Amino acid sequence: ADSGTNALAIPYDNISNPQIVFVRVVDVNTTCFTTTTLQLEVEQAPVTFDPTDLTFCDPDSDGYGVFMLTDAEAEITAGAPGLTVT
Repeated sequence: ADSGTNALAIPYDNISNPQIVFVRVVDVNTTCFTTTTLQLEVEQAPVTFDPTDLTFCDPDSDGYGVFMLTDAEAEITAGAPGLTVT
């Protein structure tokens, strides 16, 4: 990082978790720089599931229907606590 060489590949695959890497931060206007460390920590993504299709009978055949998308949240998260579906 101090010499500006051996940049990490993009995307970068970490070799341990957590992992500390050295970084170089450059001011694009002045080209002044400083170096520091950055701790990379990879968190497991939550497991999600495909919900059952939401269906609607269109009695007036106007092509519009009202769905409550929140009705599918429990199926998507399998009821796991602490997850928000957006």
